[in-house]
Amino acid sequence: RSGSMTELKFKVVPYFRIDLSVTDSTFTYTVSRSAANTGNLTQVIFMISNQPVVNENVSSNQVGNYYTNLWKLNVNDAILGAPQTYTINFGDTHLAKGDYYFRVGAVGSTSSSYFNYSPTVKAKVH
Repeated sequence: RSGSMTELKFKVVPYFRIDLSVTDSTFTYTVSRSAANTGNLTQVIFMISNQPVVNENVSSNQVGNYYTNLWKLNVNDAILGAPQTYTINFGDTHLAKGDYYFRVGAVGSTSSSYFNYSPTVKAKVH
């Protein structure tokens, strides 16, 4: 009927979940795979921004760019469920030390190249 509304409720299950904490310029993260995901973990990305919105569009300067703010790491399922650390070379960002926003993304073989992200974490770089 024209003008009527229908309410739909559905649950979205991410391929990967990521827990994250940051100390200075070191990411400590744990990636877990959802039961619905049959694919393999293939890559993890590490991002930094001076804005609270942190994703591949905002943080797109990979290593080799003057203002690096995205680092990529090829991985496999061996890291699933186990805490990992990754330290960026903060000098590569050419940013002043201070408060920044950090995020980790994970993608797998069946994720259609879309990353699942950790929550954004604000931390101070000393």
